[in-house]
Amino acid sequence: GCTVSGRCFRAELTAARECGLLAAGATMIPRKLRLVAALVQSDSIVGIDKRACGAGLDGLDISRFNDLRRWIRNVKIHEHDLKHGFLTEPAVLLEWDLHTVAPEGRCPDEAALEIVRDGRLDGVVYWYQVETAEGEWHGNSPLDPSSNHHYNQLVAFVESPPSVRQHDQVAVTLDLDKIKHGMSFHLSLPDAAAVWAPHSDVAHEAQAYEILPYHYVMINDVPRYQAFRDGLALAMGPSPHDRLVLDIGAGSGLLSLTAARLGAGHIVAFEKDEAMAEIARNVIDQNKLSHRISVMAEYSKDVSVGEHCGPLERRGEVVVAEVFGDDPLNEGVIGTIEHARAELLVPGARVVPAEIRVVAAVAQSSQLMELFNVKSNGSNLNLGPLNDVSKLRQYLRLRSYQYDLLTEPTELLRIDLEGDGFRTNNFNYEELPAVMDGEGQFVVMWYELCFSGDSPGACEEDCLKYSTSPYEETVGSVSYTHLTLPTKRIV
Repeated sequence: GCTVSGRCFRAELTAARECGLLAAGATMIPRKLRLVAALVQSDSIVGIDKRACGAGLDGLDISRFNDLRRWIRNVKIHEHDLKHGFLTEPAVLLEWDLHTVAPEGRCPDEAALEIVRDGRLDGVVYWYQVETAEGEWHGNSPLDPSSNHHYNQLVAFVESPPSVRQHDQVAVTLDLDKIKHGMSFHLSLPDAAAVWAPHSDVAHEAQAYEILPYHYVMINDVPRYQAFRDGLALAMGPSPHDRLVLDIGAGSGLLSLTAARLGAGHIVAFEKDEAMAEIARNVIDQNKLSHRISVMAEYSKDVSVGEHCGPLERRGEVVVAEVFGDDPLNEGVIGTIEHARAELLVPGARVVPAEIRVVAAVAQSSQLMELFNVKSNGSNLNLGPLNDVSKLRQYLRLRSYQYDLLTEPTELLRIDLEGDGFRTNNFNYEELPAVMDGEGQFVVMWYELCFSGDSPGACEEDCLKYSTSPYEETVGSVSYTHLTLPTKRIV
């Protein structure tokens, strides 16, 4: 995997030698391991794990999240929607002959990486290479088109990213035992204080790992935020100060803050994760809105208006539920809204978003087939049984793969969350006419969230929308991957 040089790998190999599993002089395959790194600048990659305070969020301050970010993440650097620029050529930081004792601690040598263009040093991107036979190296370099595109690389983020200029020499030293992932980097720049990545404080790391990383990605998707903001404004109408707004799945508290900024009289935020709820309280307090927003560390479906329900003294007029993952239904939005309408909302209450539309098309792709199917690995061995237990779905960014759509994208499902009896049938049938010859290997799916106007009712075709379509250039698509279902029968 992408962490082959980490602590666990080295510990397992050392233990195998010490307990006699490996004979003296045993041949190792692979023979050698290299750790390769380059320095990078990328707003997109940094955005996976950090929210620049106020940028695109109407001046709301959620910097508390930045204090809890993880310092190492694995990403696919080559993905089309992760715009980046390498500031240096790749350099080998470590070469380890696996026939020798595993390296430990801080490496005695440092690598000097020359900056090739002016920029901001956001992080260290690193990957590995293995030597399987004399002179035959393989790895997951993002710069090599022939390398396996299914593997991630790792990014170690730099604290307080410094500016660098062309021809600067950055000395990079590798420390293998600082953190959970197995390594840390020490960077020295000319005429500047030393910087490092990642943070090595154990308590900080433990706290950061309680925060699910998708929160950062969601917050950084500004078009997504703007769609929910404008949808809230529509739902709250011209007299928002009379409205009680319920925020279900509040996370960071961003949409609660937004409702308050839009003039809602009061907001009750539900966040079932206690650690997350406490962070939301801190974020809300930072924005001096604690007197208008109450946070309940409760699962909304466990709450009803009545006695012993804390700050929820009456039914709400508006509910906003940001409980949509890569699959729009896998976080239980139907049951959540069904309960809210029955137990927490007044009749005719507004729901944000008001409607879900699921779109699908039949596709073919040799690249995607590699995720689900073993054809031949060049060994003449029969690995077919693996196909019998392959995953029936994958979430991935379609922009990062080559594929052909054999049908036009077609709406398969529409759920009106504000309508009566909005629960849908478990089965929906649509015919999708083929527009080109090919093998129908996959069904690829994405969805739209629709926000209705001044009164409840079905969304018009030209209503405000947020789409996870791979063809929507305006969408901050780093938030979402697309559901890919292999067909059981090739047609």
